[in-house]
Amino acid sequence: MLTDYAACCAEEEELLRNVCLEKRKRFAVPENSFVHFDIPMTVEHETELLYAAGFADVKAVDCINGATLFVTKKDGEKSR
Repeated sequence: MLTDYAACCAEEEELLRNVCLEKRKRFAVPENSFVHFDIPMTVEHETELLYAAGFADVKAVDCINGATLFVTKKDGEKSR
């Protein structure tokens, strides 16, 4: 299971990505420096990334105030 905040649409995801870039510039954070700035993605984008990471049967099963609960399994695991 994974719970993550989801952007309502691609425009919101892009807006938040730009906010992150603006903050990096404002505080002169080098591009090669790791900083955690949570950028909510759309449910569709996060689902694609989970599949790309090797998960299977990815399902968004609930959403409470933007926090989406995903249920998935790694390839080869039995469903419970």
